Parts: sequence; C-alpha cells; structure tokens
Amino acid sequence: MSTAAPVPQVIELTAVARRRGQYLYRQFSVPVGVNRISVKLKKKGMGQVGVGLFDERGCDYQSPGFRGVLGQESREFFISADRATPGFRPGAIHPGTWTVMIPVFRAWTAMRLTVTLTLAFGPEPNETLPGPEQSVVSPAPGWYKGDMHCHTTHSSDAHHSGSSLTPGEWAAKAQEIGLHWVSLTDHNVTSQNWQLQQDAAETGVLLLAGEEMTNWFHGHATVTGLSPGDWIDFRQLPVRMPLGKGAGRIRDCIMKARSCGAYISAAHPLRLLVEWRFWDEAKADPEARPDGLEVWTGRFQYDNWESLKLWDRCLCRGWKVWANGGSDIHGMHNEEGFAPGQPTTVVYAESLSKAGILAALRQGRSYVARSPEGPELYLTARGPGGQDEMMGGTVYGAADDQVEVSMRAVGGAGKQLVLIRDGKVVMTAAITSNDQTVSVTQMVGGGGYVRAELRGKGQASLLRIWAYRLGMEALTNPIFLVQRDGLS
Repeated sequence: MSTAAPVPQVIELTAVARRRGQYLYRQFSVPVGVNRISVKLKKKGMGQVGVGLFDERGCDYQSPGFRGVLGQESREFFISADRATPGFRPGAIHPGTWTVMIPVFRAWTAMRLTVTLTLAFGPEPNETLPGPEQSVVSPAPGWYKGDMHCHTTHSSDAHHSGSSLTPGEWAAKAQEIGLHWVSLTDHNVTSQNWQLQQDAAETGVLLLAGEEMTNWFHGHATVTGLSPGDWIDFRQLPVRMPLGKGAGRIRDCIMKARSCGAYISAAHPLRLLVEWRFWDEAKADPEARPDGLEVWTGRFQYDNWESLKLWDRCLCRGWKVWANGGSDIHGMHNEEGFAPGQPTTVVYAESLSKAGILAALRQGRSYVARSPEGPELYLTARGPGGQDEMMGGTVYGAADDQVEVSMRAVGGAGKQLVLIRDGKVVMTAAITSNDQTVSVTQMVGGGGYVRAELRGKGQASLLRIWAYRLGMEALTNPIFLVQRDGLS
C-alpha cells in the first residue's frame, strides 16, 4: 500500500525595504524530509531588489552556506539535491534554520516585500557535486589569448538578455574566434563552474572557473582561477562604514580569493555607478590591493582612458598592479557593441592550463589587444649585465646605466606606437609596416617603469552614440626599472 507524499509546506516572510544598500535577512525553519525549496519574491512599491538564499550553515560573511542570488531581473528560483535554477548551487537539503537574503538596489519609495517559500517533501535524489576541471590543454609555452570577463546564462541579467551563452557555448564561441581560454565570471554565483571539463568538450579551449564579485554598492572584481566549488562573498563595506550582519572588508575578499589560488582584478574601476570604492584601504594596506585592474572593458571608451590614468598613478606609487581587459558581454545581441574577446588579454604562459595562465597573470606577462585578431604588441628591455626582460619583468642598474627598450607591433600598420614612462609619454612613432620593431634607450635613473600603447582611430556613429570606440588598439603591462649599484 503506497503512502501519499506529505503536502508541501508554504511559508510567507515579509520585509520592508527603505533605502539603497540594505541587505535584508529573513530566517525560516526547514524540517526533516524536505527535498526541494522554491522561492518567489513579490514587491509593492518603487524600487529594485534581488533575492538569494543561505542554507543551515548560516549567512555570515563568506559562509559556505551560500546557495545563490538573483539580481533585479528575476524573483523566482528553486534548489534540490540534484538540480537548481541557474545561478544556484544544488545540494543536499539539511534541516535547520535557513536564510533568505534581499539586497536592495534602489528604493524610490518604501517597498513591501513578500517571500513565499514552498517546501516539498519526499525522497532526496543523489546530490550533484562539482565535476572535474580540465588539466593541461596544451603543454607548449606560448602566447595564449583569453577573455577575462564573461557572463553566461547563470547571471540573471545575462539570462534576461535572451542571448547569453552557456558555458559550453562559450567554449565553442572561443574556438570559433581564436581564443584559447575564457574565465566564466558570473555575478556573485559559481554554478557555471561545475561542469568545466564536460562543457569544454573537444574544443581545445580552457574554461577557467571564475566569478564577478559584484558588490552592487561599492565596486566589482573579476576573480579568475577558482576551483569549481569555491565562492567569493560580495558584501564588503568601505573602511569608513561600520560592519553589520554578513558584512566584511575588501581585504577579506582579496585574501580569500588568493587563498583559493585565484587572480582578482578590480573590474571597470571607473565606470559610472559601479566604480571601485576601496582606494583608502589600498593606500593603507598592501593586502587590500587587487592583483589587477581591468583598464579595458568592452569598447575602449572615456572611462577606460581614466582607468589608465588611475593605473599609472598606482604604478607610480610602486604598486605592482597588473592591467587586464575583458568583454563583459552579457548577451550576443546588444546595441552597445559588446562582443566576445573584445578586448583580449594575451598572456605568455608555460602551458595552456589553469596553473600556466594564472602564473602569467600574476607576473604581468601580458598585453591587451582590441580583439583575438590583434594587433599584437610586445615590450622587452635589455639592461646591464645581460638582463633581458619582457612585460612584467624588472631591470636593475645604476642611475646612469642605459636600458634598451624595444616595442614590436604586429598588424599595426597605420597606427601610432607610444612609450610611456612613469605616466608620461616619452616617445611616439608611426608604424608603417605590419611587423615593425621600434627601440629607444632609457636611463635607469631613480627607477620607475615603462609601458607601451598602440593607438589608432576611434569609431563613432550618430545612430549609436553609446557604442563609440576610442582609438586604443593594444597596450602592454610594464617593465620596471630599479636603481641598484654593483650588480652581481
């Protein structure tokens, strides 16, 4: 004689959102025997909110109980042991006190919020766990092209676009356009990272587990090279603000990313409304500085010029913060001109592997180009005692020692090559062929750095003024010059 499954339990939670920047938390009890939790949020009032979930392990900062979060685009999700809405982590449903989290993005009026939870009962299916990562895709050292800022269907805003790519589609697209590696950086979620080996299939493309740490109120960061089960919290507050429930500091975020073996870069640091707002901490504490700055996001526009100036100021302070770029594309069909691999971060790695790409990023052995098709831009420096360094390296010498700096542009005919030292242009040269090297001598002096840019003509359209592109074609990471007498 069969026994009917228990009737689902319905729970309603309420809250009032009054101001931007709030995180509202409401707890509920999960009894024994629940095998699926469905969540639906309704609001009355003018504003924008999201909704997320923590399991019985709690909602403290960097809690392992984080299951996922939606932005303002969607208000319904479910989780079970073997499946979940994209952006949420499947897994066993244990009894205990769980927590709904509601981030408040905008609050033009007070909003009355109702969260309806449906707890279904029954046998629990086998738990889905993260699958394996790829190993070494290619053992050969070389220049490998990647996109460091990619959204998939697991970001709610990308999914809402109607033309976002799945991780598997990203691998296929990368193969099509000539990218070797892709970092899957969805907003605050990591479910996109769970089937990397399967999603990459036979494409020959390296898919890297990632996340865009999206602090909706104080800045974003791309995190590249997580393990599939890792997650980085997004609820940091600047040092001037007192910590509340579930909050942390940016140093905590950066140190957590590094403890996971990942590379963390402040994303679009000067883009309006999502600026990086943790500079006071960075000035006071080296461990509160990200590994990199995303100085080039999507089409190169005025905020990217300002990001370059910001980066130069960081370098002039002696900070080793590396430049990188990424497309930040959410949907393939868009009016702003976003496209996969535009721009491309090109690294010199010992192998096409997670370890190889991360080592190259951490050492600054990279340049950023307009697309996978180029142009290419290489920077080297030859100093006293036979020193020979590429981007990311350091040349040592006495103040009056000379350093030969060479810049090679491939596919740059008709463009202008620019050498920058300590934030100032010190040389320009017209590129007249598609493979041209320009060399110039610099004194070590008191030290500093050199870096190169390849500039061309921008593009604009009166019909799509928001999709304009300024004339940056490629830019390199720096080579540092350090005064040191008596080289051994």
